[in-house]
Amino acid sequence: MHGHTRSVYSSTRPLTRIVVVGFGFGGFSFCREMRRSLGRAGMRDVDLLVISDQRYITFTPLLPELAVSRLSAASVSADIESLAQKLGFRFMLGKVDSIDMRAGKVFVKDEEIEFDIIVLSTGSSDNFHGMSISGKKVVSLRDIEDAYVIAEKLLGSQITWEMPDEPRYQVAVIGGGQTGVEAASFLAEKLKEIRQTTSMYSGGVILLEASSRILSREPEVASEISERILRRRGVDCRTNMNIKNIEGSKIHLSSGETLDADTIIWAAGIRPNTSLLVTPGVIQTEKGRIVVDAHLEIQGIKNAYAIGDIASLKDWDGKTLPENASVAVQEGRFLAMHIANSIPEGKHRKETGFRYRDFGHVIPLGHDSLFIGPKNLVLTGFPGRVIAWFIHYVELFTNNNRIRFLCESLAFLGRKENEGQSGDGSGIPPGITAH
Repeated sequence: MHGHTRSVYSSTRPLTRIVVVGFGFGGFSFCREMRRSLGRAGMRDVDLLVISDQRYITFTPLLPELAVSRLSAASVSADIESLAQKLGFRFMLGKVDSIDMRAGKVFVKDEEIEFDIIVLSTGSSDNFHGMSISGKKVVSLRDIEDAYVIAEKLLGSQITWEMPDEPRYQVAVIGGGQTGVEAASFLAEKLKEIRQTTSMYSGGVILLEASSRILSREPEVASEISERILRRRGVDCRTNMNIKNIEGSKIHLSSGETLDADTIIWAAGIRPNTSLLVTPGVIQTEKGRIVVDAHLEIQGIKNAYAIGDIASLKDWDGKTLPENASVAVQEGRFLAMHIANSIPEGKHRKETGFRYRDFGHVIPLGHDSLFIGPKNLVLTGFPGRVIAWFIHYVELFTNNNRIRFLCESLAFLGRKENEGQSGDGSGIPPGITAH
């Protein structure tokens, strides 16, 4: 075992051992709320251990801005060991080999770690849907390393790109969901800056979406506005595009057409990281998500919980909750309060189950942003930008993240004003739209 911080708990009573596997938005929210809940209850007979194979937690919604060098890694990430000291949990850096939930054991390398309660927050990874991909051109946008790879490729374009003999794209983004749309928008803005600051040719951006419209999970008005913004920035938006395979820089479509791109960003689907389970009887959906009850407990297994992308839970309207940060954060907070309430009695109290509250979410599009609220309320223009900035500021992990985010964002706006580019350039009037 390595990467530990000293436990802040000490008691003559037997400890309740809680192990959290994975530390994304759900895991962070759970640990933060546990500290608050246990502190309010005056409890110290709980030992909380987080196991993760990552040293840092990343605020993934801001990765596109890191990829285009608007923000630094210090703005969008936090050291888990430092968070452990602040939030009162122990941290183990390591890759979990397997978990036996009924036996109450986690196996990490040669170590066997016992627990009374386990919380799975292992998140998700890319889903290539069985597609054949060869070469090293495909990059995801899931962590800091991915953003750095994209940034290096964009900087390299100032040197290596010349006018091609045939149509070729600098960047191809596969997937027109929120991640893909945001990446395409920021990258298109960055390439425009490159064209303005160098005489070298910079290829464009193409966005490929398999369904009939981008942002297919959002209200149609949000899709329409986003597509207009992307097209004005020079993004070639194509829908109903099915990809057959990828070979190096070649994207082969089912239609027989082949596209050529220097960098290919994959944003066309995720799958839950549930391969660690060795416990029989765990119920999973067709997509591999773990079925949980209203208290986020894994069906059929006591004191074992799942939150975030790996958990499948139907909301009050019968729809399965989506895999996004907002759901994971609310699940983590609810579960921490639920477990803290159950520990003194040794059993769960009769309480209302988890219910997701949709407070709205933002879709940053470079110099533009959309806020999509309840009942398909859509804010665009300046109101959307302000709300997006405020939400990101509030949701960042630490005060250090917030200060850096504030300073770097203001510095970027200052540069824009000096360059005479303070307008949004989208042609989209600010306002409120409801469908």
